[in-house]
Amino acid sequence: MGYESKLYVVEKSKYPYPSDDGMIWGEVVAMFDLCKCHPVSDELRKYPDTNAYIYADDGNTKILEDKCGEKLKEIPIKDTIKIIKKAMKNGNYYRRYKPCLKLLESFNLDEWSDLVVLHYGH
Repeated sequence: MGYESKLYVVEKSKYPYPSDDGMIWGEVVAMFDLCKCHPVSDELRKYPDTNAYIYADDGNTKILEDKCGEKLKEIPIKDTIKIIKKAMKNGNYYRRYKPCLKLLESFNLDEWSDLVVLHYGH
């Protein structure tokens, strides 16, 4: 085992619901499981806590923190792309980087209102 990472690409709602204590719902658009990837996860974990939550697979449980008890981190798509490219450039070959990078690069940010990456550790 060890520290593993999932990246959730979410579109943040424009408005918080009154009952959500100011938290904003994030609609999951895509999820990529990077598993163990310390050159990337160490950088992503430096970003600020998000004000967004997502729902678990049951559709009812709000996810506000990861399985390690840390609040979800919010990373701009462009920053996530740069971090993965840097890891690849530094000789940290990992077969999951390239498909994750292609997924992130495929988003036309002009077509989304507030698309971000949430880092979830498990």
